[in-house]
Amino acid sequence: MQFPSISFFVKAQSMSGAKTILNDLTIVKKGIANYKLYPVGMLWLRQTHDSTKIKMNDKSFITIWKTKNKETIDDLTKTQSDTILSLWNNGKIENVYFDVQGVMDKNKTTDFVFYIRAANMKEAEVIAKSLPFYKENIATY
Repeated sequence: MQFPSISFFVKAQSMSGAKTILNDLTIVKKGIANYKLYPVGMLWLRQTHDSTKIKMNDKSFITIWKTKNKETIDDLTKTQSDTILSLWNNGKIENVYFDVQGVMDKNKTTDFVFYIRAANMKEAEVIAKSLPFYKENIATY
């Protein structure tokens, strides 16, 4: 039996603390599953379960973003935030996390993470590519 891919957030004080939690899971201990751990930072937007915005055939696609070493201007940052808020308000993205410390330390792993709610991968990519940081080559996912 093959288990599906699973993603979730672990609340811990550090990467080593998160690893301790994950390594204690039975499926990890028994070698049934392994994991990749990404720092995601602080929760910015939390999903509110509004069933009117969820379509029956929608799936969630995780997007892990890394900004390039480019300076952004205030207007573009505001446009990026406004676009994310609009997508969140319309139920197209879920639970947005920003790793502010990672950005400052240039951790080369992740700067922000969220799930895109879409019917398929192609639709999820259209949403991801609609973000101003992607369009302006500031961030990749």
